[in-house]
Amino acid sequence: SILKSKNRMLKVVSRAHRWDIYEEEHLYHYLPFRKFLFKQLNAIYSISSDGLRYLESKGAMNVEISRLGTIQTEEINTQSSGEVLNLVSISYLIKRKRMALLIDALQVLDNEGVEIKWTHFGDGPEMDQLKERTESLQHISVTFKGFISNTLLMEWISANANSSVLINLSESEGIPVSMMEAMSYGIPCIGTNVGGVSEIIEDGKNGCLLPATPNKKGVADTLNDFYSLSVDDKSAMKKNAVKFWKMNYEAERNFNDFCQRLLKI
Repeated sequence: SILKSKNRMLKVVSRAHRWDIYEEEHLYHYLPFRKFLFKQLNAIYSISSDGLRYLESKGAMNVEISRLGTIQTEEINTQSSGEVLNLVSISYLIKRKRMALLIDALQVLDNEGVEIKWTHFGDGPEMDQLKERTESLQHISVTFKGFISNTLLMEWISANANSSVLINLSESEGIPVSMMEAMSYGIPCIGTNVGGVSEIIEDGKNGCLLPATPNKKGVADTLNDFYSLSVDDKSAMKKNAVKFWKMNYEAERNFNDFCQRLLKI
């Protein structure tokens, strides 16, 4: 933007995700040079409608939506097994992700006759603390996979898609790429209504949308409700997840569109 202020012939654009949009996520709720950036940038491409509305409320005039996307490489089986509640979470283990709340919910979950497995991908400063807390979950199989490559993660998702549901209880998000990846393989998602999450989860259709600040009982009840769905209802939810991904978060469609828009500037 400084270069643009010195050379008006330059074309300068920016992507906008979460950390670089929401001032509340920063110390003193402050981000520097906002007005200067808004004035200099030819276009700002927000990955969500929520981000667009937020930036416009701060004075940005040249914001457009350009969604992210993922690639799905395997043939999808949208038939639900219905036998196991196979929870998967994918995140850096920090307080904002509220993984402790998930443990609290699992502790009060009434799972009589229900086989529950929870697999987490990702590490972080809360890893040891959370592992220690899961020792009380004797009725649930818990596996912390730590950090692995995206290739191995996609292989696991593909192999376990028929019985899985992704859960994200974060207190702040843009739109999680993990949800795009999960839905591309027919995995419904449970998430909190923060940032642009409501733009990817259609409550009751391809997943379950929780309040922005859920309590442990609410999370536990949602998990019970999901497991209690019939096999046909779960399979329908899986099909809806894939369909929604194809329409909104397929990489080839979205990034080709993004390139075309850049070329027109």
